[in-house]
Amino acid sequence: MVPRLEKIDLNKRQFKTNECTHPDINAHSSYLAKINGRWHAGKFSRQHYGLNFEAVYDAGFQLDYDGWEELYKINTK
Repeated sequence: MVPRLEKIDLNKRQFKTNECTHPDINAHSSYLAKINGRWHAGKFSRQHYGLNFEAVYDAGFQLDYDGWEELYKINTK
């Protein structure tokens, strides 16, 4: 099966008082992200401050940080 990429609209990020979420992102799926000009494949985890992309840096990369350029969900079904 060839993976299919589904573009995620980063403008749908929701910035609440204590966390950043997105209605189309879940922690069980894999994603391809372009952050600060570099591509990374990985998954998100839910933290007390919101969603964190685990594929960038040792501590991950928070969804509310600047630098997000593109995001795609990797569908394998």
